[in-house]
Amino acid sequence: MCHVNECYLVEVGHGFESTSGERGFSRGSYIPYQTIRNFIKQHSSYSVFCSAYRYSNSDISKSDLYGDLYLDFDDINDFEHVRKDALTALSYLKIVYHIQENQVQIYYSCNKGVHIIVPAVIYRLEPMPLLNGVYKSIALSIRAFTPNKTVDTQIYDNKRMFRIPNTIHEKSKLYKIPLTSDELRNLPESKIKEMAKQPRNITFQPVIETNHIAKQQFKRAIEEYYILDKEAKKDRRFKSKYNFTPPCIQYILENGATEGQRNITIACLTCFCKNSGKSLNETIDFISDWNSNNAKPTGEMEMKKTIKSMFNGNKDYGCTTLKLISQCNESQCKLSKKKEG
Repeated sequence: MCHVNECYLVEVGHGFESTSGERGFSRGSYIPYQTIRNFIKQHSSYSVFCSAYRYSNSDISKSDLYGDLYLDFDDINDFEHVRKDALTALSYLKIVYHIQENQVQIYYSCNKGVHIIVPAVIYRLEPMPLLNGVYKSIALSIRAFTPNKTVDTQIYDNKRMFRIPNTIHEKSKLYKIPLTSDELRNLPESKIKEMAKQPRNITFQPVIETNHIAKQQFKRAIEEYYILDKEAKKDRRFKSKYNFTPPCIQYILENGATEGQRNITIACLTCFCKNSGKSLNETIDFISDWNSNNAKPTGEMEMKKTIKSMFNGNKDYGCTTLKLISQCNESQCKLSKKKEG
């Protein structure tokens, strides 16, 4: 059997400078994972990137994926927002998955960003398709608990690339460097930036034994995602009734739900998503993103229960209900002359 460290492939990319002095970026090369160190040495003067996943073959659409869980925190205006969210994520991993701070890898990513990597060996991950979707689902759950919502949940495509640790960011001239959890918690940003002016090595604690609670929790996340994906394939038979966003829905998306009306608002958004042709899985992702930005987000289990109930039922909320929980602008709405379903 092919081992992920031996014959699985990674996509690599690197910065370069042409003979005319123009800078560019090259990607699309697939190399065995075990040869990546040689690639880094060849291109160490420029930005060096590697795919977040290892692939069983170079046809990504037919490939199994293997890789660590990655979380990307980013706020170019306020590193303290990033710091607080990253520390919240560490607490979440400890409480829910029993993963300790010294078992994860933390990196400063050159520009007011932080990456947290949870090694897949902790939960004994097996290669699988759609791993990126499973990881996005987990990231959305974590994001819902963070105060500043700096977790980027738009990065979970299957070709995502990340800067390799201890390689340079050509524009800032800073390196992506490892940090301990204590350094993330206590060091001022100015000190971290000073440290990032050169490569830095930290020996992360090796994972020897399986974390059985983490393994169980990840298995549950995987099973839940695959159930939703199976339902999503059935859902794609729905044809879109709407190819636009009504003003009342746009108002909800921009302003959130009113206190005491969160469940009915989620129900209305579910109807909109379903009528727009979204699958159940896509609807959950869409509403999860919106919910996590609310001042008082609805609990994940309650939110999913409402979405599934509305999506699988025949009830369809329309204008009458939306006028009660949102703002109606009939002059700009294509539905204003249509009967409510």
